[in-house]
Amino acid sequence: MARTKFSVVAALLVSAHQVIGLAPAAAQRTQSIESILENVAAPSVAVWLELADGKIPAIYKEEQTGMKQGAAVVVHDLGMNPDWPEVVTPLRNGLPTVGWTTLSISPPALQGNVVPADMDALQKATAEALESALKYLGARGYENVALIGVGLGATVSAAFLANSPGHGVDAFIGINMAPFPATAPTLTPAVYLEKIALPILDLYGERAAAGVRADSAARALAAKKSGAAARADQNIDPFKRSAVAQSPFDDKTGFIAYRQIVVPGANPAFVGQEEILVKRIVGWLRRHATGVTVQR
Repeated sequence: MARTKFSVVAALLVSAHQVIGLAPAAAQRTQSIESILENVAAPSVAVWLELADGKIPAIYKEEQTGMKQGAAVVVHDLGMNPDWPEVVTPLRNGLPTVGWTTLSISPPALQGNVVPADMDALQKATAEALESALKYLGARGYENVALIGVGLGATVSAAFLANSPGHGVDAFIGINMAPFPATAPTLTPAVYLEKIALPILDLYGERAAAGVRADSAARALAAKKSGAAARADQNIDPFKRSAVAQSPFDDKTGFIAYRQIVVPGANPAFVGQEEILVKRIVGWLRRHATGVTVQR
């Protein structure tokens, strides 16, 4: 059997909370991770990923087309879980319908609602969780990797890419990226984006949190600097599958496969615009991160 080779979308992390009556998100806050995993419906499969000192919960769902395009690791934001009904579940279930396997993971540091006091420990724990997720997918034939993050998860995922040479990731999607904590940020997306030589999608809603919107210009500038440095150093291998990487490089197209998308009218949770959220991500992946398609 020929060796398979796919793209992996890692780490979709979410910063949205719906607080209206007994909304699904509110109901899920009362459930334990164990209860959520016990109620996972086929074809999704609940799994526990091994860490050096323990395990983390995850939900795995194979693509459903027979034409594998990649895999997605979905990592929720602070206070959420791997089957969170806003953003996480639409992506966890939507991507497999167009050829992308998903793995939704739940790092312990992001499970509670308490803002972590030790940002270094948070980054280390998230990095270990991502490494375990990538190892899990690698064992299933997924070799090319893209990392997608939202909110705090997006920022720590960007830090993972910037600080982990040889991470094996091929593309990064950040949803609702913003400096964290908002009052006195010690984790700033732009700092990490400037060090990431990968195709990047920076996506948020028109009604996203003020910090997400205010930081957008800094993120775009950082990505442009990263693209310029990659071009100057001829370090463009990570962009070779990207359509944008083939276009002329100048002041206007100098981002090398960086794109910032604002979804009109969307709130942080993309409520009512879940289909648009999935379509925007799938369209970007098709241009920048699709792997070799194999029929078995």
